[in-house]
Amino acid sequence: MRRSMMGRKKLQLFTKRFYPAGNYTWIVPKGCREVDVFLVGGGGAGHNGSGGGGGYTKTFKKDTSGWRDGDAIPVTPGHTIPIIVGRGSIGSINSTLPNNGGYSQFLNSNYRAYGGS
Repeated sequence: MRRSMMGRKKLQLFTKRFYPAGNYTWIVPKGCREVDVFLVGGGGAGHNGSGGGGGYTKTFKKDTSGWRDGDAIPVTPGHTIPIIVGRGSIGSINSTLPNNGGYSQFLNSNYRAYGGS
């Protein structure tokens, strides 16, 4: 996640990474009105010697160069934003099929990257 804000006429860039897998909260700092977010879903597990699929990615950013799934995400200073970092699944060698990787999410389901299968 990246944010920019105007403070004393100087643009400030800030990068915040959330890991390992789990649930987090982030309080939007003063002056922050939008954020760029890059999400990666957890990897799927393999089965009987085959590899699992990688998690999907989603990119929400203001910059229109390169690939993006949507614009920068509008936020309100002082609000608490829920963040989910998807967990990778565990492989299986028996007849039980493995689970998909967990999804990663910022704010709500509109900003979600699904896990691999």
